[in-house]
Amino acid sequence: MEYSQNKVIFFIIMGILWIGVLYGAWKLSDSRTTANTTNIPKEMTIWILWDDTNWYNLISEKYKKKYTEYKNTKITFIKQGSYQSYDEYEKMLLNMLADGNGPDAYAIYANGWSFLESKARAIPSEWINPEIIQNEYDHLFDELIIQDTDKNNPGIFLKWIPLWYESMGVFYNRDIIEKIPDTWDELDSALGNIEQNNEQVAIGLWLSSQYIPNNNDIISLFLVQEGIKSYQDFGNNWAKALDKYLAYWKIFEADENGNGWRLSIEMDEKNRNIVDLFVAGRVGVIFWFPSLSKDLEDSLKREGKDVPDFILTSGNIPQFESEKKKQKNIARYWYFGLSKNSKIPDHTAKFLWYLTTKEAGDIFSKSLPYYIPARLDIQEERKMEPISEKLPKTKISSFINKEKGVNASILYIGNIAKYENTLHKYVSEDPIKGSDEIIENLQKILMCEEKKVNWVNVDTNECP
Repeated sequence: MEYSQNKVIFFIIMGILWIGVLYGAWKLSDSRTTANTTNIPKEMTIWILWDDTNWYNLISEKYKKKYTEYKNTKITFIKQGSYQSYDEYEKMLLNMLADGNGPDAYAIYANGWSFLESKARAIPSEWINPEIIQNEYDHLFDELIIQDTDKNNPGIFLKWIPLWYESMGVFYNRDIIEKIPDTWDELDSALGNIEQNNEQVAIGLWLSSQYIPNNNDIISLFLVQEGIKSYQDFGNNWAKALDKYLAYWKIFEADENGNGWRLSIEMDEKNRNIVDLFVAGRVGVIFWFPSLSKDLEDSLKREGKDVPDFILTSGNIPQFESEKKKQKNIARYWYFGLSKNSKIPDHTAKFLWYLTTKEAGDIFSKSLPYYIPARLDIQEERKMEPISEKLPKTKISSFINKEKGVNASILYIGNIAKYENTLHKYVSEDPIKGSDEIIENLQKILMCEEKKVNWVNVDTNECP
């Protein structure tokens, strides 16, 4: 059977079109971001803070092997961990960005009103598809997708790139606490059955951060569970939230033998904190994020042990009985912002996109197992794994919100140093002071911080 010349030409054209369609589909599946492949940069610089850089280097090498056009690009992660606080890091980076310098991308702490956020460039959808966050990430990060209605530049943008988060959980000594409670009432009941002495206490939730690492976040937890998520949520719930915290502190105030205070003196003398007492089997319960595993491992090393002598398990943070289904919690995370000063924003965005892939997420999760992966598929795979090999009875699932982060809140309370000073002064040094005075002082601090954030003149004489 012979074909006419026109039919032959027709089939040739259709074949070429199908090849083009298949090639386009392959390219779309291969990458969800686009970058100019002509002017490949010689160098890309990204700033991080305290995390180890080894896993970042593993990912950058994997990236360059996969996208060979970048094989000669030097991707440098610079660890800025020498700074004593995030505030110092932020100030230094802001100064560099103001001068038109700085890295191509940088780590930002999601605290709600960081000035660094204003220096980050919103990432357009043609560089990174926002559906990655919508469909593949924990719902905690939905807030990172923004709809810009500017008629000159409309569209959906991705603000920043997160890799992990932490929410509060509980570490239990099962030799002291036999059953993991779901509510504060159940925990109170369990604590009431524990005999306290100068060798053993029920709960590590008193004194200041000198003894209890980052006690400020524990108080923040109670505030969030009482519905306080912003400055606009002041009111009677302040007193209720702090009274709940102080109720656990007063366990030691009510101890006629003063065992809680004796333990604080012991910690001073031996340069130890509540984590060391917990590892030694002398505390029943401590609250913290899963990254506490690093402190627990360090404490075990100081004790000359590979694993604890007791059954150390983890559990979800207790809830108030009336709202236990809502799983209110606090969460914290870092993310990468694309600098407005970057001379290679499209290339940097492509690398940041790669950090969102499961391939990169698996490398990250294996290197830092105590962080909760931002990707839902990796969460599901790892939820029953321990947060540390030395803590085999702990589980990642204890720190994943059952509601998939919908009710988690980022709550960064004012100036942490001032907050801690208030706690130390009124709780550690002067136990006679009540919660009313603590609340009054905290409200002053927060109101002053609110004014500063909103560029309102502040009378320093009125601020603690």
